[in-house]
Amino acid sequence: MSSVCIDAPKLESLDLETGALLNFSLDARSLISANIHLRDNRFQVNRASFAKHATALLAEISNVKNLSLSASHLEVIK
Repeated sequence: MSSVCIDAPKLESLDLETGALLNFSLDARSLISANIHLRDNRFQVNRASFAKHATALLAEISNVKNLSLSASHLEVIK
């Protein structure tokens, strides 16, 4: 599993498009806006793992003020 670490405490805007299962570590305390597009990689068959990594990424940017989120597949679990 690959990892991406972004240590940018003064980062104010983030545009991210990913279809890979990556572990994200993000220090962006000043983040104001984020544009996230999660692509469904046709080689990824484990949806549970994809959902886990997508959820972890969203948790890393939970302080963002403006969020644009798009995904090939998006489910809401109650």
